[in-house]
Amino acid sequence: MPSSNSQLRDPSRLDLWICCLFVAAFCYELPLIEITSYDRLNPRLVDVMTVVAFFFTSWKRNKSNKLLRAWELLTIVFVLAALISFAALLPINYGYFSIFFAIKYIETLVGLYILTGFNWQNHHIDKLLRFFCYGLIFAGAWGFLQLLGVIPTERYLPNGELVVVPPGIVLASFGVTYFHSGVMGALGCGVALLLLERKAIFFPMFLLALAASLFLATFSGSRGALAMAIIIITIMVIRNRRLLLFACIAGIIAATSGVATLVEDYSATSARLESSTEKNSVTQRLGADYFDLFGETINYHGIKLLLVGGGFYAVPMPDGNGDPKYRVSYGFHNIYFFAIEQAGLLAFFAMLSFFYLSIKHAVRNRKNGYATCGLAIIIGIMLIGWTGQIFLHGFGTENMITLQVFLIILLSSMSKQDPKRYKKIIQRSPPSITKV
Repeated sequence: MPSSNSQLRDPSRLDLWICCLFVAAFCYELPLIEITSYDRLNPRLVDVMTVVAFFFTSWKRNKSNKLLRAWELLTIVFVLAALISFAALLPINYGYFSIFFAIKYIETLVGLYILTGFNWQNHHIDKLLRFFCYGLIFAGAWGFLQLLGVIPTERYLPNGELVVVPPGIVLASFGVTYFHSGVMGALGCGVALLLLERKAIFFPMFLLALAASLFLATFSGSRGALAMAIIIITIMVIRNRRLLLFACIAGIIAATSGVATLVEDYSATSARLESSTEKNSVTQRLGADYFDLFGETINYHGIKLLLVGGGFYAVPMPDGNGDPKYRVSYGFHNIYFFAIEQAGLLAFFAMLSFFYLSIKHAVRNRKNGYATCGLAIIIGIMLIGWTGQIFLHGFGTENMITLQVFLIILLSSMSKQDPKRYKKIIQRSPPSITKV
């Protein structure tokens, strides 16, 4: 059964609208204003909506939700690792990055407090998810114009250096890494199919949302994001045969209408899939190379890496001359090794605890369509997370982690069984005998 939300308030109309706009804001992650050369410090729309929702909604901390408490633990571990890194592990000019990302994790937790701080009913959840789809339609249109060359793709590294985006890669209205746009597209595929299953979205709007999501997942340049979209869609259609039929029809239309040719000719993802000699290929990441690299990292940092990490979000590794090279907001392309690298084994186990509780709640509520979508997202993240840093705050993914964790908590543990699904059970049950 879902966690009890009896201590939470029902959202007012203002609460619901602000939270809907909050969710949609995750689909526009470009700087609102440039106040510093360090691009990551420039405010995003999500940052603004966090402040607005904090002061202008009647949210209340959801004390009963175990998934939220598990994320609280991981946040505490990260903040402690940041303080230790700032005080003892990193030079002062790199220690500031540790503090910055600790603040970002605190902001993520505050955002989760707000978004999970209401007694959401299913029709509320449907509306939140629809606004996410609206945001993805906007991002997909933005990305399509980028593909056509109408809108330029300009991104900046943390040091302010301009990034030249290769042809065929669509970043849309997201961050500097293709993981961001690709994973957002994968998430959108699951949410759009969920709303279709629940008949909670107009069919034309569903088509636009699914098309935008598939476009982002396919043209982002990320093979992992495309695989994640396939995993999520597969899990969703297995549960519902009507979705399977729709998926087959959509696939036939795509194959016969020239869409497949468009993807093959213009998508960088397709080109990367065909390449077998790329330096950091998926096959290398699935092999022993990662374990060898992790062993080298432990040898360089010693036992402290397993205890407190190598330097929160600025872990150094030796360059060609043996001098330390500090990797700001960058590390392993693997969410499990990344957690250890940044904050030690305690962070690793805290993250696994969050995944375990999420799966446990989703499986327990598996007859609920929401929970199935939540489970699909969790499985997609855990599998693709082995080959890419698609979870936690990372290089160029901006505030995506807040949305990912919110969707997991919302779908896996806060949704409710629809009363309509119990009507047939009640009608089939024998009438009760009342003694006179």
